[in-house]
Amino acid sequence: MAKGIVTAISARFLQVIIKLLAIIIISRNISVENFGEFTFAISFAYILALFSDFGASTSMSRRLASTSEKNLKNELLVALKQIALFGTLVCGASLFLADKLSEFFNIKSLVSQAYLIIILALAVIIEDLGSKFYQGIKTFDIYAKVHIISGWMPWLFTLLASFISQSSFMVLLGYIVGYIPFLIIISTKIAITIKNTPQPTFDLEPTTFIQSIKTSLPLFMSGLSMQIFLRSDILLVQYFTNSESVGIYGIAARIADTSQVLAIAISNAIASHFVDFQKEYRTFRKKLSQWTLNVSIPYILLAFALATSAHVVIPLLFGEKYTPVVQLIYLFIPFIFARALSTLYSPVFDYLGYIKTRAKIVGFVAAANIFLNILLIPRLGYLGAILSTLIVYLPMVGYYIFKLHSLGKFSRKRIIQAYLPVSKVLLMSTLLTVPLVLCSTGYFLVLLVYSSLLIVLIIAIKAHFIQFGK
Repeated sequence: MAKGIVTAISARFLQVIIKLLAIIIISRNISVENFGEFTFAISFAYILALFSDFGASTSMSRRLASTSEKNLKNELLVALKQIALFGTLVCGASLFLADKLSEFFNIKSLVSQAYLIIILALAVIIEDLGSKFYQGIKTFDIYAKVHIISGWMPWLFTLLASFISQSSFMVLLGYIVGYIPFLIIISTKIAITIKNTPQPTFDLEPTTFIQSIKTSLPLFMSGLSMQIFLRSDILLVQYFTNSESVGIYGIAARIADTSQVLAIAISNAIASHFVDFQKEYRTFRKKLSQWTLNVSIPYILLAFALATSAHVVIPLLFGEKYTPVVQLIYLFIPFIFARALSTLYSPVFDYLGYIKTRAKIVGFVAAANIFLNILLIPRLGYLGAILSTLIVYLPMVGYYIFKLHSLGKFSRKRIIQAYLPVSKVLLMSTLLTVPLVLCSTGYFLVLLVYSSLLIVLIIAIKAHFIQFGK
């Protein structure tokens, strides 16, 4: 497992460096409006990919992880059949409705980019299918190695395209072309893995197409809710404002997404292993506490770094036209830390069989987030999108923490004792920083708030998690 984590982190780290460099240069090469159109196209493609997949990839991964005897070819074919059915319906409908969607979101480029967005959605589906396949058979290091070789190429080709043309169409085309080497390599690797895997020693009842759809439904609802939560802000900022606002908000959102590299790598490598010791409560507690600590400390340090340097680094890297991003980064800081914990815990819930519970929670949170976005974005612009995210996301992560530790047979008293200092600091940082940023208060006051609170937070987490894992 340790080898898989190291490889996964290395792959993600290389990808994140290339991605950050590409975003910095692309944002300088093209206009804020065109960057907003590019950001919108990627968000829309991810939503199409989610509907097309319909939970097939995650359902396949769960089935593969739950037994030592696996018919890899059958499970993969069932997932592909499901994706082919829903993908045809979703992509066909999106092409048919491209004009109306373009008019609805007030973005003319959506019509000309419709075919590119669909191709990108298919690439994202294959990428996720490969990730879930190797996650399910607990050899994620294979997928991570493929990412090291080719996972960074979409952003490299996007960067090259931005030098050729400033149009969002060409930049998006470059992003798609960069996916081709990765898709070829991961498809070849999966074929080799299936060929080299011994057949089951006894006859297994194959998973049927109908069974796959039934098990995929709660996974799809959970994934849909989370993608709506993470992507709807871009769509609604475009709907209520314009592509330039999406460009500003998109930079801050990209930084927040990119910051999750460590949490995603650890989560992908360890989540399926929790199935092995879910009844060994002492081991469960120890592992959960260990990895929570390993994720928490780096993200607290990252939060401190963003709080102390954003006002200098953002204009320097992205240009003066993106100075408003600094204000957004300050507001994103509590979310970045909370999302890191959520990224770590969410797949663990799924592998332990609590998919329906998580789907209901995420669905409620997504609905609340959309409601608040509709309420706040017309009044506060993109600032309203971040505020609505903070309001609904932090309580959800609090529930994740409480529920998951209950599964490890922690007493409620110990859970509250362990997380109370952390919760207080997060709440204080949010309550104090939001009004400071909204009122455009000086940088040094924001720095003073974050520096003192984050230091206390590091001490609180370190002390309590060491005790918590005993």
